[in-house]
Amino acid sequence: MSEISDDDRGNRVDTGRFRPGVSGNPRGRPAKSPEARAVEALARAESAGALEVVLSIMRTAEKDRDRLAAAMAVIERGIGKAGDTVEPIPVPVGASLAERAQAIADAAMQGACSVAQAASLLSCLASVAKVREAEELEKRIERLEKGTKE
Repeated sequence: MSEISDDDRGNRVDTGRFRPGVSGNPRGRPAKSPEARAVEALARAESAGALEVVLSIMRTAEKDRDRLAAAMAVIERGIGKAGDTVEPIPVPVGASLAERAQAIADAAMQGACSVAQAASLLSCLASVAKVREAEELEKRIERLEKGTKE
């Protein structure tokens, strides 16, 4: 995990997140090169024709796998890949990590979210737990060191 620079400390809240209205990238995204802009313009100019080719394959290809691949390309371009979003899972305000984990497991068992989404969220919670544990250990060590120095 990277350390927060001294320049950033005043722009962040205690949790490490940026304060509201403060950007983590004040200079913004770097400008694209002229070559990159030219490639994008060419791709945009040809995209209608490319879509027609994909739709033609989807409608007329002899092999099912070709029709399916073309259909998936159209769907993913139109509405996005399945599983790219995580459905909100209601968790009581102020819930403990254990209560949050149980809410996620319950949501997966009830079909409110996929098992993969639940696993990903539980992995995030496990990471949060490790960070909290490390913070608590740091505080304990500081208290012990203060006790021995006095």
